[in-house]
Amino acid sequence: MLGFISDKRIENIVREAIACLPKGSRAYLVGGTMRNAVYFKIHGEHLPQRDFDIAYTTPDFGRFKKNLVREGFVSAGLERDDHFVLKKRIGWDEKNDLENFVFVEVSKAPSHFRKRMLKADFTVGGFSIPFRKVLNDDWFRWVSALPSSLDDIRRKRLRLNSPRERSVFRAIRFVSIGFSPPNKEEIGRMVEAMRTIESDVLKRNVEKLQRLVPAANIRKIARMMGVSKIVENAIRGRSDIFS
Repeated sequence: MLGFISDKRIENIVREAIACLPKGSRAYLVGGTMRNAVYFKIHGEHLPQRDFDIAYTTPDFGRFKKNLVREGFVSAGLERDDHFVLKKRIGWDEKNDLENFVFVEVSKAPSHFRKRMLKADFTVGGFSIPFRKVLNDDWFRWVSALPSSLDDIRRKRLRLNSPRERSVFRAIRFVSIGFSPPNKEEIGRMVEAMRTIESDVLKRNVEKLQRLVPAANIRKIARMMGVSKIVENAIRGRSDIFS
C-alpha cells in the first residue's frame, strides 16, 4: 500500500477507482501522487494528497470514465475528449470545500507512458507506477523514474525538467518543506512560462499556495527566488501579474 495515504476513506476511493479499470486496460499513476509516495518512502513525512493523476494508455478511455461515474464519481468541471477530472466526496467541511473531495484526473497518454513522465515540470515528479499495483505491499519495486528523480527526492533538491505556467507556485511549495530552490537560470525559464497562464489556472494555484504555505513564508521564499513582484501581484488578483 502507498504508505503516505493515511486516510482510510481515501484508500477506499483508490480501491474503487482501480476496480473501475476495464479488463485488459493499462493505466499508470503519475505526477504529484507518485512524488508524494516516494517522498514518504524515503523521508517518512506525509505531504497533503487529495488528487490522483492517471495516464491512460489503452483505447477504452471512455469506458473507464463511465465506470467511475457509475461508481459515484462526479464531474469536477474539466471534461475533454482526451482528459477529464472527476471527484468523490469524503467529508462535509464547510470552511474548505476542496478538502471534502478526492479528485481523479485522467489523461490519454501514449502507449509508451514514459513520455508522460517527461512532461513533469520538476525531476522530483518524474515517477509512475501501474495503477493496479499501488495497493500492493511491494508497490515500490514497480515504480519507474526519470534518471535523477530518486536522487533529487532523496537530497530534497528541486531541479527543473520542463517548465510549466504554474511551476513558480509549485516551487515555493517545495521550498517551504525544505527543498533547495532551482537555480537562477531555471527560475527565469519558470517565470517565462507563466506568461501563458490562464486566469482560472492562476487563481487555483494561488489559492492552493495560500492554503498550504503561511503568508510570511510565501513572501520570504518569493523574495529569495527573485519573484516577489509577480507572486504579490498574483495574490492581489491583478490581471497583469508582470506589471
